[in-house]
Amino acid sequence: MVSDAAPQFYLCASAHRQKPLDTALPDLTDRRLKAAVIAAPALGFTMSRKALAPVRIPVQLWQAQNDRILPSPGSVEPVRDGLDQRPETHLVPLAGHFDFLAPCRSGFKTLSICQSDHAFDRAGFHAGFNTALGRFFDDTLRPRPRSDTPR
Repeated sequence: MVSDAAPQFYLCASAHRQKPLDTALPDLTDRRLKAAVIAAPALGFTMSRKALAPVRIPVQLWQAQNDRILPSPGSVEPVRDGLDQRPETHLVPLAGHFDFLAPCRSGFKTLSICQSDHAFDRAGFHAGFNTALGRFFDDTLRPRPRSDTPR
């Protein structure tokens, strides 16, 4: 269990469960949701295959290689491995947890959530990140032409 192995990590210190949730959750399905992009999912270690079974939409997962808030393994891996439909998964080299937030404006760059590894280009990453999200949503949400439609 993550909290036993690394109690100093943020989520481990705040977790109240010692085992993954191994029961079906109440049906909270929002039928309007057709696809999901999740960056650095919190509490992934609490989700079992049974708990994730109701998820039937395409999922794209993003993980920061140097995430000290939600370190690997324990966040992305249980979600990735617990979904019936294998999600599209991306590992972002040199990224930290807060690098999924847009680059900070002038005057805010000294905040801890605005700090990136000196070798990580947050603005450059976000250009590619935005493109990848757009592609994922286009691929999963755009209606596909029907093959049985007469021409």
